[in-house]
Amino acid sequence: MPEPKDTTTTSSFRQSDLDRALRAARSAGYSVEKIEIVDKERERIITLTTVPITEYSGYLSVPEACTYAGLGRTTIYEMIAAGTLQTKKLDGRTLVAKSSIDEFLAKSAESDSEPNA
Repeated sequence: MPEPKDTTTTSSFRQSDLDRALRAARSAGYSVEKIEIVDKERERIITLTTVPITEYSGYLSVPEACTYAGLGRTTIYEMIAAGTLQTKKLDGRTLVAKSSIDEFLAKSAESDSEPNA
């Protein structure tokens, strides 16, 4: 499991503040690994420990997949539509399985290295 990347602490929060913080973390591509709420003398302190979703799950966002594979966005989406790349949706975001990109790149390297018959 990857090391936590960021810890955010706030005090005197309401439930809506917590919900907003969780939504912001998810939309920024982070998974909340730990939530700690401590009551200290009538003051609540919340600590969110987050890790990037891609480090945590083995999935890449579409822009990250483009950079990783060295391909354009349209090509990545065409490969997703063709079923070449495995994906999952998380909060409306398309995430591409890094392992499926690795498989595609390995097959491409094999076909490029085969002599023409």
